[in-house]
Amino acid sequence: MNKRAEHAVSGATDGIQAILTDYACTLAFDRLPPQVAHAAKVRIIDTLGALMGGYFGECCQLARNIAARTPVADGATVIGTRIRTTPELAAFANATAARYVEMNDVYHWPGSRGGHPSDVLVPILAVAEQVNATGKELITAVVLGYEFYLRLSDAIQEPGFDCSTFAVIGTAAASAKLMKLSPQQMSHAISMAAAANNILKQVRTGHLSMWKAVAAGQAGRNGVFAAVLAAEGMEGPHLPFEGKHGFCAHVSGPFKLAPMGGKGVSFK
Repeated sequence: MNKRAEHAVSGATDGIQAILTDYACTLAFDRLPPQVAHAAKVRIIDTLGALMGGYFGECCQLARNIAARTPVADGATVIGTRIRTTPELAAFANATAARYVEMNDVYHWPGSRGGHPSDVLVPILAVAEQVNATGKELITAVVLGYEFYLRLSDAIQEPGFDCSTFAVIGTAAASAKLMKLSPQQMSHAISMAAAANNILKQVRTGHLSMWKAVAAGQAGRNGVFAAVLAAEGMEGPHLPFEGKHGFCAHVSGPFKLAPMGGKGVSFK
């Protein structure tokens, strides 16, 4: 096998990327109040229930068929089957099924973009299985994915892209956390997630096709894959948010993140 590449992010990190990276790398289970850990467990159970409800949807079956083409003996499980595949394909199939019947949680906060933050959840679960994460590590990753999704939803008002874009970024960071990536690798995972995965709101406008549910699966797949790439040494784009042609300039508009949970700040 080729040797993994080593890249630094010195001079290539913008302010938003640095905030997200630092938070993701420093969040720890012992910083989570008991009610936050409990809330994460409730959402895991709830989302698995939604997945069961959507399991037999046509696009969910198609997603499982695609995952089955890439068997991996020690891979992540496509829930409800004996199929084990790459974590990104398990994320794709499982997140599609979890969104299909639209019974997963919905975010309503004044002035926010809203969305379904639990879109991050079963992709995170796929990575947790792949790396044999502990329960505490899984809960911490779920809380991280929710914090990123919901803080971005609160901060960004541009209506032209779909909220599942937030799930890509949250899933990438949570996956990188579970993989125990370095701060440099975490930064690259976040960069690749933000720069390459901007999902248009057209997925839920007018006639609603299969892709309305599949957009959540694609978001989960691409978030996990960004972390997988970073783990191998792939370098993400420099200045992904605040660069001349970055996320803020062409997707979200300028925004400022509020402080995230911990150190006296309530978790979302």
